[in-house]
Amino acid sequence: MKRSSVWVLVLLAMGAPAAGEEPLDLEWMVGDWCSSSAAGTSEEHWLAAKGGLMLGIGRTVTQKGTQFEFLRIELAGNTARYIAQPNGGQATTFDLVDASPGRVTFANPQHDFPKRIRYQRDGETLTARVDGGADESSALEFKWTRCPD
Repeated sequence: MKRSSVWVLVLLAMGAPAAGEEPLDLEWMVGDWCSSSAAGTSEEHWLAAKGGLMLGIGRTVTQKGTQFEFLRIELAGNTARYIAQPNGGQATTFDLVDASPGRVTFANPQHDFPKRIRYQRDGETLTARVDGGADESSALEFKWTRCPD
């Protein structure tokens, strides 16, 4: 078998969903999302998936200062991994645990906080919720709408 044929087979096996399974579609997250209140501003920007990778960046500005986060979602067929780097620090990986149209949940039970990250799209609102897993009292929620042009 030619070497190029072997690579094609390897790539297809890695990224192809099993029979009957649909590839994971997170295109509903793509775009520029913003919120503003008396407490400050928050924004998250997501690029469309290319080559099995979605890239994102978040920024929050308050009177206490500015925080940012590098984000990526690695897609492989019908599964994904969410990887966050708060303030450009060490990356933490969260595995896909649930997905439905307009909603996706990632989890890492070994991480201190958050243990779970959920994105949901309702019309023109994108919501991100982070929590401690079973402990709902520690949840933080971010709601954004499309950024103005």
